[in-house]
Amino acid sequence: MGFYGNQTVIKSDEYINDLLPKEMAPQPPKIKYVSGYAKQTREELKRNRYPYKTMGPPEVSLPSTTQYLRKHANDFDYGQVPKYLYNRKQEEEERKAGGIRSAQNKAEDNSLHTLSSHEQKSILKGLTANWEEVYRQYLGLSVIIDTIPKRLRKERLESEMESLQKDIELFSRYKTVYIAD
Repeated sequence: MGFYGNQTVIKSDEYINDLLPKEMAPQPPKIKYVSGYAKQTREELKRNRYPYKTMGPPEVSLPSTTQYLRKHANDFDYGQVPKYLYNRKQEEEERKAGGIRSAQNKAEDNSLHTLSSHEQKSILKGLTANWEEVYRQYLGLSVIIDTIPKRLRKERLESEMESLQKDIELFSRYKTVYIAD
C-alpha cells in the first residue's frame, strides 16, 4: 500500500479483465492407438469368414417342394365340400326344425286361450282397487320416518305400488291377453 498525494493505492491480484470469460484454446485431439496388424487382421477375417463350417457340402441346396407338397388340383373332388361338413349341416338343420316343431307342440299342449273383454275389465278393476288400497296405506304413514321399521314399511309399500302400476299398464296396453292353462 502506498500513498500518492491524497489517494491511497491498493495493490491487488484481482483485475477486472480476469472476470471476463476467456476463449478456450482448442485442445489437440488425443492420439488413438492403431495396431500395426489391423490390415492383416481384416484380410484374414474376409478369407476365413466361416471357419466353423467343416462338415457337409460348402453350399446347401434347397429341397424341392415335390417331396413334401402334393398337388391336389388334379383330384376329382378338388374344391368340393367334404361329405362330413354336408352331413353336419343337414343334422343342424334337422335339429333346428325339430326344435321349432317341439315348440309348436308345446304351445298346442299348453292350449293358450284369450281372456274375454269382461274378464279383462274385471281383472283391471281388481288391480286398480289393490293399488288404491296400498296407496291409502302409503298416505297413512307418518311424515317423519325415524325408525327402521317405518322405513322398511314405506319401501315395501312403494315396491308394491310400483309392481301394481306395471301390471295395470300391461293389461291396459293390449286388447287381447293370452293365458296358458
